[in-house]
Amino acid sequence: GILHESEARTNLFLRSNQFDTTWTLMRSSVNAAAGTSPSGLSDAWRWTNTSTTPLLFQSNSYVVGEYTVSAWVKSNGAGKDEFRLWGENNKTSPNFTATSEWVRYSYTFTVTSATSGNGGLAYALGTDDVDILVYGLQLEAGSTPSSYIPTSGSTATRAADLLTVPA
Repeated sequence: GILHESEARTNLFLRSNQFDTTWTLMRSSVNAAAGTSPSGLSDAWRWTNTSTTPLLFQSNSYVVGEYTVSAWVKSNGAGKDEFRLWGENNKTSPNFTATSEWVRYSYTFTVTSATSGNGGLAYALGTDDVDILVYGLQLEAGSTPSSYIPTSGSTATRAADLLTVPA
């Protein structure tokens, strides 16, 4: 099979896999090179709480429309595997539970008026403890996640795939 993405998409997070810069850590910490990510490299990050209600987020500007925030997440084996994805300040996913395998989690939300807001990872409701591995956070306009678009200091756009079938 092939992955055919018919529309261009932009990852709005400035650094999709470098959480010690341009990201705000509240009541939490990150450690680089904490494990092997889905890329096959040792570039997964460990996100842990240092106090109650931990957050890892980046500020963004939103226009009216649907957005999807996504991340690859895996349990770190500490039994503190619950988390939420969030965007545009108070738009948060239900609790997710990381497993022993890499899973790409996503959450779609609607922005009803142009605004600035935060997006990223949040503590799970009902618990303040988190200790998970994270890779490749992405925020994009659209109702579904597209393939991962790495960023390293600015937003990045993946062009639409063109498929030509000869007559």
